[in-house]
Amino acid sequence: MKKKNAKNANLILDPLDESGFRDALDKRERAKCLLLPSQIQTMKDIYNALDKHNDQILKRSEYLMRLRTDEKIVDFIDVDAVQLPGGAKKILTLD
Repeated sequence: MKKKNAKNANLILDPLDESGFRDALDKRERAKCLLLPSQIQTMKDIYNALDKHNDQILKRSEYLMRLRTDEKIVDFIDVDAVQLPGGAKKILTLD
């Protein structure tokens, strides 16, 4: 039976240290928000109006229905909202 090389075993078994983990996360490409600040504020205003108990809990279906029927949101529901990372650079709309 072969003995394992202790030096190599430690390299394999050692988890990333905290700073190495943060570095890896910082290098990761992230999605980019393409909405204007005024569009985001409009969505926040609707959210806050629906949050009657100020507990930041809403029914998802209620919020989505309100977004789909609000005049201000309907004006920009089909504009580019989020650019996903990666080679294809896929862009999503709110709809």
